[in-house]
This record gives sequence, C-alpha cells and structure tokens, in this order.
Amino acid sequence: MFACLYAPPRGLAFRSRDGVPRGRSVTDALVRLARLQSPCVEVHADNLVLLDATGLEDLVGDGRAFGATLRRAGAQRGLCLHIGVASTRTAALLIAQARSGLTIIEPGQEAAALAALPVDVLRALARGQARGVGGSARRPFPVSAAALAIPAFALLSTVRRWGVRTLGDLAEQSPETLLDRLGPSGLALQRFARGADDASLVPGGAVQVFESTLTLETPVEGLEPLAFVLSRLFETLCARLSQAAAQAASVRVRLHLATGEIHACRLTPATPTRESKALRALALCDMEMDPPRGRVMKVAVVVEPAETGVRQISLLDRPQFSPARNATLLSRLTALVGEGRCGSPALRESANGPSYGMQAFAPNLADTVAAHSRLGG
Repeated sequence: MFACLYAPPRGLAFRSRDGVPRGRSVTDALVRLARLQSPCVEVHADNLVLLDATGLEDLVGDGRAFGATLRRAGAQRGLCLHIGVASTRTAALLIAQARSGLTIIEPGQEAAALAALPVDVLRALARGQARGVGGSARRPFPVSAAALAIPAFALLSTVRRWGVRTLGDLAEQSPETLLDRLGPSGLALQRFARGADDASLVPGGAVQVFESTLTLETPVEGLEPLAFVLSRLFETLCARLSQAAAQAASVRVRLHLATGEIHACRLTPATPTRESKALRALALCDMEMDPPRGRVMKVAVVVEPAETGVRQISLLDRPQFSPARNATLLSRLTALVGEGRCGSPALRESANGPSYGMQAFAPNLADTVAAHSRLGG
C-alpha cells in the first residue's frame, strides 16, 4: 500500500521569513509527516512525497483509515493536501495530483480509476528528478524510478497526435502496436497509464531535524535553573533520536530573553551521540563562557542527526574511551582555563629554534594501544 502526499503549489514560490523557499519548507513538513507513518519515503518534487506502508496494515489500518490519518495529521500542521492511496506507487502519484481531497484506489482497480485522467498527467512523473529538501547543503535524494523512464515521457506528444487524450485511451492501445512504433518506451508509457509500477520505491535520504521548544511560565536567570530546563529538552530529544536510530551530529540552542533578544549557540560534539547528559554539559559549558544577558523566557533546541554507525567491540583489546565523554571533559577544562589553553603539546618550528605549543586533543587510539603494548602497560 502506497500513499502520496501532494501540496498544491499555490504560493509555494514565495520565500518565508527565514529566506527558505516556501516549497522546500512545505516538503520538510511533508517528509516529517510521512516518516511518522513509514520509514520508506520517496521525494519527487518540492511538494510531492510518496511513502510505502506495505506490511504496516496492522499499524496503520486499511487504505481508507490510513488516508484519513494522513489527512488529519496534515490539517493539524496547516497543510491542505491531496492524498492518494493505492496498491501501486504510480497510481498513488497520479491520482493525488489529479484529484483534490482523499482518493482511495482499491487493489486491481488502478487502470479503471485512472482511465478518465488526461494523458498529460503523466508528465508529472517526469518530475521524479528528486531534489534536496531544505537547501542545497543537504544530500540530494536519489533519482526516482519514474525519472529513469524519462525517454518514455518524451513520447507523450507523439501519442497525442494519434488522438490519445486520456490514460484509458493509452491503456487500451495494442501492446504490439506500441512496441512496433515506439519501442520499449511505448510499453513503459502504457504501464504507467494502467497504474503499474516499473520499479520499486527508492527511499529518499531526507535529513531529519529534531526540535523541541519549552516556554517558561516564569522567566529564569542563571545557569543552575536553566540546567533543569535543558535536561528536560535533551532527554526528550535523545529519546526521539533513539527511536529513529540516529545520533546528534550538531545542536543549536536558542534562548529567548525577556529583553526580546535571542542568545544562540551551536554545539558540535567530537562524535555523534545521543547521551542527554553529555549534550547538556556541552551547552552549559558554552554558556559559562558566554552567559545570556537577561532572563530566559523560552528555550528551543534543534538537533541535526547523523545515522548511527556500527561499532565493533573487541574482547581482546583495551577498553576504548567514549568520544562523547572526552568532548565533555575538554569543554569543561576549556571553560576553566580558557580557549587555546587545553589540548595536546606539539613541537613547533620557529626562528629561535624548536618550541612547544598547544594543539587540539585528538588522540589516535591505535597508536595509544600500541604504545601501551610496548611499555607492557
């Protein structure tokens, strides 16, 4: 079972207050909504998202219940959506862009449900050249299966000259005729017209952003009460990271002050982590060096995640230190002694001969273990 979420492009060309194109921000919202229902999400355009719920019927219900759930979730986020639910991805994509509201196509009825649609609706599939969501800095999505069949879409003008106006007209054409006159691309075009799939869904590598905000009833001042607020936010976010099998690659903390100012800081752990205490300690250490200038009324934390890496644990090697705890220790020491005064000693060449300086502490674990082995430690 597939579901397509389509936000009509009315007003999507305008930019929001933060300068991000409206279409991209809408796609971010669609991706987040889709990932609440299924981990398999494919992005086709700035306002067109497809999700695969195959095998999740026990969780999401039948097609009608699933579509109703998506429609309510979209309405709660202020999104006016066209939703198509079908047993094939092609049928869901086409019906969602052609009809408003919620449309359910029963299994085996794809060709009949699409028959009345104009043949030009197939051009929508040519938009499968997926794009990154939220800016060019993010990783682009893979090319969808429909985009791989773009030569077939170039034949639409040809079949229109034959008098073909609807998908039903194209579906009724003789396959032998299409093969003789248009080649394999003609057969691919007919399969799309019948709502059949040419390839499996290609999940998009959308970058999820985890955000949590807390508005305080009474403004707080000082790091001690702020630590309790940050603990609550980071525990919630780390729980969500654990559910998504992700870790925090960077953290942005925004403090809305009573003066109307915003105190912002960005934290980058030495290695991705989802330890709430480590992230809170990094945030507090940064605020000790640059404390907020006023009472805090609202706290917002945004976590940009990284995929969880696989780490092999050996029973024979020495225990390895935790990079997250190491980063926390270095941040605390830097807060105590000052920037540039905490790290590893390094030999430097100068006009007066060799001298010593300080560099960032980045130990090579393999060299450390080898040195301990030579010393018999």
